[in-house]
Amino acid sequence: MRAKIQKIFAEVLLNQKETENVYLMELKATKDFVSLFKPGQFLKVKVNNFLDPLFPRPFTVHLAEEDRIFILY
Repeated sequence: MRAKIQKIFAEVLLNQKETENVYLMELKATKDFVSLFKPGQFLKVKVNNFLDPLFPRPFTVHLAEEDRIFILY
């Protein structure tokens, strides 16, 4: 069964350098949306509604709890 594509707006609460090449991003979204994710699953992030960048970028969920999604990249 394919997941339904949802477009939501999330607030970036944190974008922190963890090591030389690894960053941690914390996003705030609705609890209903966050509850759809488990660590290891993918979500696509688009930073604006313009054509540049044209495609959303896939990220792996590191942690999803309450109204927060954490992404290591």
